[in-house]
Amino acid sequence: MKSDVHWLKEVKKGGRVIILDDESIWEIAPSHAGDTCTWDLVSGIAVSAGKDSAFPFRLINTGIGESVDARHLGRRPGEAAPAIPAVQRTNSSSTAVFPA
Repeated sequence: MKSDVHWLKEVKKGGRVIILDDESIWEIAPSHAGDTCTWDLVSGIAVSAGKDSAFPFRLINTGIGESVDARHLGRRPGEAAPAIPAVQRTNSSSTAVFPA
């Protein structure tokens, strides 16, 4: 899956919530909150699919190579369409794009 790359705009709640430049809001897995609270603002953040069903995305700090499990919570009101990554899945009758 191709990763979307954004930059870190805000870190809230002791690293439990981060907001990216596209105003997308991400809840960080509790075991990783200590990591994100030390990330520098404007760090490059790649968004890709993860393996944890509760936190199904991986956010990777491209500057230091550290990654965390996250859950997409939406975006701040008044913003454009969601920027969550999509993976294309096909079946025998049609092609559709679903969130990863």
